[in-house]
Amino acid sequence: MVVNRTLQIMKEGKPAFGFAAGLGSPLNAELLSRSGIDFILLDRQHGSWGDDSTIQALSAMHGNGATPMARVARNDYTLIGRLLDE
Repeated sequence: MVVNRTLQIMKEGKPAFGFAAGLGSPLNAELLSRSGIDFILLDRQHGSWGDDSTIQALSAMHGNGATPMARVARNDYTLIGRLLDE
């Protein structure tokens, strides 16, 4: 089971530090996830993240310590569901 390090930090009352990634680059997401930050927000609303690049980024980030988060374009059941499927 993957541990949500960001959630643990916030439950302890400590600040969590992260990065909002707008450039849809799985390589950048992987490198950032190895840098020691707590989370990476893939900005699918204002950034250039498509379905394929998001899937690749999530795979590349897996197990590197940073909690992946994503911002969807709008509050839409289908968009949120597709992202959760990824």
